[in-house]
Amino acid sequence: MASRALLSSVITAMLFVMIFSRRSTRLPSFQHMSQNAICVSRSHHSYMMKPSRVLSVPPAFSSALAEYEKMHSKCYHSLKQSITNPAAGGSCKYLVHYELDGLGNRLLGLVSTFVFSLLTNRVLLIDPKGQSAKLLCEPFANSSWLVPQEFPHFHLDQAQSLEKAVQSKKFGSMVHVWVASLHRDQDIFHHQVRSKLKNVTWISLTSNLYFVPRLFTFPEFWKPLMSLFPDVRMAFTHLTRYLLLPQDHVWEKIVRFDSTYLSGPGKQLGIQIRLHHRDDPGEFDQRSFDRILECLIGKEFLPMMMNSTTEIISAHPPKRIKVFVASLQGRYFQELKQMYLKYPSVDGSLVQIYTFSQEGVQNESIQQATNALAEMWLLGFSDVLVTSSSSTFGYIAQGIAGVRPYVLHIRPEDLKNCSLPACSRRLSPAPCNHQPYFEEEENLERSTEHLQWMNVHIRRCQDNWHGVQIV
Repeated sequence: MASRALLSSVITAMLFVMIFSRRSTRLPSFQHMSQNAICVSRSHHSYMMKPSRVLSVPPAFSSALAEYEKMHSKCYHSLKQSITNPAAGGSCKYLVHYELDGLGNRLLGLVSTFVFSLLTNRVLLIDPKGQSAKLLCEPFANSSWLVPQEFPHFHLDQAQSLEKAVQSKKFGSMVHVWVASLHRDQDIFHHQVRSKLKNVTWISLTSNLYFVPRLFTFPEFWKPLMSLFPDVRMAFTHLTRYLLLPQDHVWEKIVRFDSTYLSGPGKQLGIQIRLHHRDDPGEFDQRSFDRILECLIGKEFLPMMMNSTTEIISAHPPKRIKVFVASLQGRYFQELKQMYLKYPSVDGSLVQIYTFSQEGVQNESIQQATNALAEMWLLGFSDVLVTSSSSTFGYIAQGIAGVRPYVLHIRPEDLKNCSLPACSRRLSPAPCNHQPYFEEEENLERSTEHLQWMNVHIRRCQDNWHGVQIV
């Protein structure tokens, strides 16, 4: 852990130098590519992880990425032809991702869209006005994933919806797809529709869902995905560590906070608190806080507290527990911190509580998104991770960490269920596909092997019974 602290200090010093010499944030043109951009997190994020958390990239995934990056570079450089005539894309086909909802949803949609582009040999591009463009490193070598500033966006804005294309049976050269929470948005999951889309040069896709589990259910995608990710439980972790690397201005914040508060000896506990199904997601709820304590102390992540110092059973040397709390509502952090300042722990452990931000109110500002991405990565460095049920924010953190988190049951309906435990452990680090829409699927000819695999690895989500997850 000492080496981690030293490395954090060195990286912080490096980043301060880099920040003052950063290139312009102007949108890229065809002549101004991103290969000269700095992305310190790409080479250093593994050093911030515990050694046991560092994963070897599956060979097939590594090879697929190399081939994809070649295609991406070739097709990106030939975009001029498609700009003047969108129908004349040659052999290149494109998939433009547009963001929707909060940062967690945006990143889940982005990861899913990338997997779909990888499986269908399409070049992934993202909206340069979106948060991802301002927060994430360019992932593809010798190219960019930003739609260039000179691209006529009105062509994509005027693309017909997939719903209308299906109704009219005329797909044309551009189609816009929604993969979101509305039932009519799921046409892309029909085999015949996907076959029609193969001939469409430009697809723009707006998504707020992690729909990769659904892709595993399609016969044409199942074996390629199995080849890319032999351990399917870790697919999302490989994807997040490749695609969701923070830009240097975010990484500097992460490294500086980690080196100041979280690195060094002792256990690191990450807690992500999100209240769903409430009018105000930033409110403090005492019943939820009581259940959080029940989980943390009941699972022995944190020690019990004593009212008298005379009853302390001291440990020599005392154990150190560093707790990182990520929540829109800062009072959860404050209450937890005051408890361990006011009362000693029964075993003499030194419990230190930290937080990165206390926004209070959710908004779509880039500053809040910057803090959120930093918190996701800081949570990802935890020895033990505790998240909130159905939280897309928590899904990103558990993917980065590559661990099975403990999920807090603090939704209003959960608090009414006295038989429900305060928290339970997830079956895998993979997120939940909240809206899979199996009921609208046509009959697919799956092999016996595929069906057996699905029976083992596709389960109803533990935190959302409408969804499915990979285990």
